[in-house]
Amino acid sequence: MKADNEKYNNIIETLTIKIEENVKQNQHLRNSLKTRTQDLVLLKNEFSSKYNETINDLTLIINHIESESTNKINSENKSEEPDEDNPAAQVPKIFKLVPNRLSQNLSEQDYFDDGVYKLERKDIYLIGDQPLLNINSWRVEFVTHVSFGCCGFGIMSLDDPKINEGFRGNGLHPLFCGCCNGSWGTGNMSNKNTYTNNSGSNCNTINLILNDDNNKTFRFELDHNTNKFNVYDPKGDLFSDYDMNGYSYKENLTFVVTSNGGPNFSFRLLPA
Repeated sequence: MKADNEKYNNIIETLTIKIEENVKQNQHLRNSLKTRTQDLVLLKNEFSSKYNETINDLTLIINHIESESTNKINSENKSEEPDEDNPAAQVPKIFKLVPNRLSQNLSEQDYFDDGVYKLERKDIYLIGDQPLLNINSWRVEFVTHVSFGCCGFGIMSLDDPKINEGFRGNGLHPLFCGCCNGSWGTGNMSNKNTYTNNSGSNCNTINLILNDDNNKTFRFELDHNTNKFNVYDPKGDLFSDYDMNGYSYKENLTFVVTSNGGPNFSFRLLPA
């Protein structure tokens, strides 16, 4: 009988040990599962937060793109149908220079790049692509200046049959040379003053002014009140003028530039 009790005691003790081991294993599994569950919750929350941030960012980007698109469409519609009561609609659009027929085999890249006109030792004749009309005043800003050579600036009527011929010595439209103020046989412009540069020297031609002055902008004006074509030096003083009564064509006047192939400089046209 005693032997049987010892036998059962040993079995019970063994089972007890296994149960305790299982209990410990189960507790470890529960603890591990709890830890993993917490990690999963944190991961879920982090994902949710990042997801919401991404959604918000995408929403802002989409709204910005749609807003820009709407503004562009509205701007284009306004430019196509200008509001006469809007002061901005009254600002004249600066004209563009294009070759006349004598320069018809000249490609745009030969003389124009990103708003800048390049005269690089080419015989060239450029005319405005539209009449001046309400553009009574504009500026010529010299961007580079290596050598001025013989180059003329002036105005001419698109109605003038000689607009597509050479501009030199063939009419009475105002045209003066930047190196010597010569008229080239066209309308003779009168010099009004002598420019004093920053060094105190006197200059009486555009070429001399450009050689020795930081301000390289000249203003051109068609004054309908006095019927004169005026050129103002970089300081804003009247440099030269021409009485338009000496020119037969009164309408559709436009800016002209001509050179004999010697100049090497560039300029841009700007609103006054």
